Amino acid sequence: MVLEGPGMRTNVPRLIEILTHPVFAKKQEDVYTSFLSEYMSGKPKEDKPKEKTTVEEVAICAPMAGVVYDVKVKVGDKVADEDVVAVLESMKTQTEIAAPSGGEVISVNVNKGDQVGEDQTLVTISAASTAASTAATQRSQEEKEEAIESHQVPRALSVGAVGGGRGPTSMWYKEVALIDRESGAKGKSHKKAIAGVLTSKLSSESAAGKRNTAHMEGVCKALHQKLAEVANGGSEKAVQLHRSRGKLLARERIELLIDHGTEFLELSALAAYGMYDKTVHKGAIVVGIGVVHGVECLIISNESTIKGGTMFPIGVKKNLRAQHIAESLHLPCIYFVDSGGAFLPLQAEVFPETGGRGFCNQARMSSMGIPQLACVCGMSTAGGAYIPAMCDEMIMVKEQGTIYLAGPPLVKAATGEEVGPQELGGAEMHTTVSGVADNMAADEKSAIMILRGMVDTHTMGDTLTPARLPTTST
Repeated sequence: MVLEGPGMRTNVPRLIEILTHPVFAKKQEDVYTSFLSEYMSGKPKEDKPKEKTTVEEVAICAPMAGVVYDVKVKVGDKVADEDVVAVLESMKTQTEIAAPSGGEVISVNVNKGDQVGEDQTLVTISAASTAASTAATQRSQEEKEEAIESHQVPRALSVGAVGGGRGPTSMWYKEVALIDRESGAKGKSHKKAIAGVLTSKLSSESAAGKRNTAHMEGVCKALHQKLAEVANGGSEKAVQLHRSRGKLLARERIELLIDHGTEFLELSALAAYGMYDKTVHKGAIVVGIGVVHGVECLIISNESTIKGGTMFPIGVKKNLRAQHIAESLHLPCIYFVDSGGAFLPLQAEVFPETGGRGFCNQARMSSMGIPQLACVCGMSTAGGAYIPAMCDEMIMVKEQGTIYLAGPPLVKAATGEEVGPQELGGAEMHTTVSGVADNMAADEKSAIMILRGMVDTHTMGDTLTPARLPTTST
């Protein structure tokens, strides 16, 4: 049978190449599905730094796969120990590649924008001192071994090679000797899985490492400054007006709700940062995960000190993202409602594509047994009125919470009838007439205590840890 002929291509040559490869033919190592990528990918062979050749060359290699962001040297340049010769970009992070010793650049093997693999040679230099190169290599290996020994892995795998080999699960193993603590004698060795340990050829004590550390500290400082900037909600004037009405801030409501001694994990804290004339921090809602009666819950709280808690396009997307997390992790959803509905000037951007999906998510999660609970602390107008109405159970604050699609001004304009907010959609009306609300509280603090009980009722049997109540001094 003819396998190949004019105009016909097959993979027979490739198969023959595999079968005749020394590793495959002599079974020098275990062969896995990654054989082609590891041994026959066509990548340049590892060209690791050499201690001494006829011309005393040292190859400077890429510590990881990535893209060449910049090349700092050219052939003939003189470099000193730890001088930066190239910059790699990987996973949106730039890493400076430094020379292990001083010398002269013999060849530059890459250009800006090139894709390179791990251990691929970037630059070759003539070593100024083989002793310096040897010391650098030995120091790098010692740091790697120390990093490996300092990390413990919670579970060991039963497959894999020993002595630094890789198994089919891409886990690495190292032969570790058991040492008797009293005598110090080495005992029987065992395989130790190495997972979650990221080793690097860049020393944190090197000049490049210190520059990277300083840069990252600056980035972290800028992040903390931005988080502090948006932490307190709206303007000082808006906050004062909010407090004058006897209302709690969004974060204060959350702090009273979650178990004492636990922390609130905020999500999307910088959403809408710099948008909408830099006035709508966090998209006008605070979102995160907190523990209530020992149960992790997704908490969404309108920030009514920002444009009356109205819904902005980014705020709606943030809400949908939070609901997706809640559904994925089966987290009960708690809504602190204090919103004037959609921000009218941008309502054309709020509703298309995603506007009504949040209500659909509520209905779907409720049908899945994921509790939907709400506390109406202020206005719940227009589109915002659907959120508490679609919850499994909710509570309203007397003389403060309201639920209606159209407020008193619109009612008067449409029907000529004059009606007050509480008469139209207050707590008493909805708990005694319409039945939309299930509970009524005298104030916000009482409402939050009842809300905690609602969480406990709807999540019986789901408690992760016992709830910790506030301690009182005697």
